[in-house]
Amino acid sequence: MFRRPWVLLLVILAVASILRLYRLNSLPVELTGDEIDVGIQAHSLYKTGRDYLGHPLPVFLQSFSEYRLPLLHYLTVPFTVFGLNEWTVRLPLVILSLLSILAIFVLGYQFGGSRLGLIAAILTAISPWHIQFSRWSNDNLAIVLLSTVGVTLFLRKRYVFSALAFALSFYSYSVATVFIPLLILVLRPSFKKIITPSILAIILLLPFIYGLSQQVASKRFSQISVFSDSTLRDDLTLRRIQKPSFITRIFRNRYVYYPQEILNNYLKSFSTEFLFFGGDPVLRHSVGSMGMLYIFEAITIITGLFVFKNKKIILWLLIAPLASALTKDGGNHAGRLIVMLPPLILLSAAGINALWNRKILFFALSAFAVFNFSFYLYRYYSEWTIDGWRFWQPGYKTAMTHLKSLDPVLTRVYFNNTYEFTLSRFLFWYAYDPATFQSQYPLRDSTPAAGFDGFSIGKYYFGTLKNKIAETGFRDLLQPGEAYLASVRDEVGTGTVGGVNIDQIISSPTGLPLYFILTK
Repeated sequence: MFRRPWVLLLVILAVASILRLYRLNSLPVELTGDEIDVGIQAHSLYKTGRDYLGHPLPVFLQSFSEYRLPLLHYLTVPFTVFGLNEWTVRLPLVILSLLSILAIFVLGYQFGGSRLGLIAAILTAISPWHIQFSRWSNDNLAIVLLSTVGVTLFLRKRYVFSALAFALSFYSYSVATVFIPLLILVLRPSFKKIITPSILAIILLLPFIYGLSQQVASKRFSQISVFSDSTLRDDLTLRRIQKPSFITRIFRNRYVYYPQEILNNYLKSFSTEFLFFGGDPVLRHSVGSMGMLYIFEAITIITGLFVFKNKKIILWLLIAPLASALTKDGGNHAGRLIVMLPPLILLSAAGINALWNRKILFFALSAFAVFNFSFYLYRYYSEWTIDGWRFWQPGYKTAMTHLKSLDPVLTRVYFNNTYEFTLSRFLFWYAYDPATFQSQYPLRDSTPAAGFDGFSIGKYYFGTLKNKIAETGFRDLLQPGEAYLASVRDEVGTGTVGGVNIDQIISSPTGLPLYFILTK
C-alpha cells in the first residue's frame, strides 16, 4: 500500500522518542525504590563485577528484600558509565520501548502488509499502556519485546532465533514462566522442527531452572500469589467458625475459593473498567481517570475481532492474563498484564485497517482518537503528578543531594529508615563506592547516642528515634556538626521540632512537608 513504509516508520519512531524522552528526568517525579535498586545493582556490576551484596556476575541478583531477574540490570550496566541519575536508569526502557514498536510493526507487516504494520506501530507509539511503562525502569517491557520477536521469528520459520528470544524472556519478567510455554503451544510448533531449537533454549535456561530448584526464582511468586492471600484465608476461616457444619466445608474451602478468585482476576483483565475507563488503580502503572487503552479502541478492537484472520493472535490474547490471574490483584495489574498489549494492538490496527475506506466513519473515529490522545497528554503532563506523587516516593533526591553538598563539614549524618528504605537511596544519590559497601556488608547495629535505633556505614546512620518524640529526641541526639533527615510522618507528626535548626524542608509536589533536614 505504502511505497516507503520505512520512511513513515522512522517518523513514527521519532514521534515515539519525543513522547518518551521529554522530561524523562522529572516525569515520573522521582525514581522509585525499584528503579534505585536497578541503578545501584548496575553500578555495582560495572564497578566490581558483583551485585551490591557481593555475588559475582549473578544470574539472580539479590537485593535488600528479594532476588530479582537479571536482564534489566545487565542492560542498564553500560549506561552507568555516565553516572547514576534518572537518565542512566530510565533510558534503557526508552530504547526497549522503541524496539518493541519496531517489533510490533514487523509482526503487523507479517500478517497484513505495510499498512497494518504502520497502523500497529502508530497505536503502540501513542498507547497509554506502552508509554506508561516506557518512562521508568521496570521489567515489563522486555517481555513485550522478546515475546513479539519470538512469535515473529517463529512465523518466519527462524526457529533457533525464536527459541532463543523465548528463552531469554524468562530472565526478563516473572510472568514468562507461565505465559511463554502457553504462547509456544498456541503457535503449534512441529516437534521435528523444534528439537534443535528446544535443546539450545534449555541450555540457555539451565541457570534459570537451577534458580527454580533453589526457590530463588519462585520466592517472589510465593509472596504475591492468590494462594498466599491472607484476606481469602481469613474470610474462609471466619465463615467456618461462624457456621461449623459439613455444608459449610463443602462450599467454603480452598478448592472453591482459589479457582473463583483466579477466574475473577481473569475476567477483570477484559473488563471495560480496566481496559477503557479506569485502568490500573495503582498510579505508578497508569495515569488514572482513563483506561489502559483509548476509548476509541473499543470500536476498533471489536471490529478487529471480526476481520482478523489469524487465530493465533486471538489465542495469544486469551492466554495472556493467565499468569497475572494467579496473583493477588492480578485482574487489574497493568504490569503483569502487559503481555496482552501486542495482540490488542494488532486487533485494533486490523479494525482501523478495515474501516480505512469508510471515509465518514474513519474521519469521525480519527477525530475521536485525537481527542482521546489529547486528553491523555493533558492527564499525563498536567494532573498525574499531583494525583499520583505518593506512588513515586518523592523528596529523596533533593534531600540526598543537599546532604551530600554538606558532607565535607558534617561529622555524622542520621537518616530516617522507616518511611521508605533510605539506605538504597543513599547508595544511589551519594554514588557510594560499591566495593566499599560490599566490604562493610552485612551492616552492624549501632547506638551512637541514646534514643536512636539503627545501623551504620562509617559516619552514616540509618534508623529512627526510639521514643519518636521530636521535641526532646532530636535535641538530645544531635550534636554540633551533625545532621538528621527526619520523616515528618514517622518522627515529627504533629509535634514541633525544638532545640535544633531546620536546615531544609522537603515537600511533595502538592506542598505537603515530607522530610526535615535538621542540624545543630
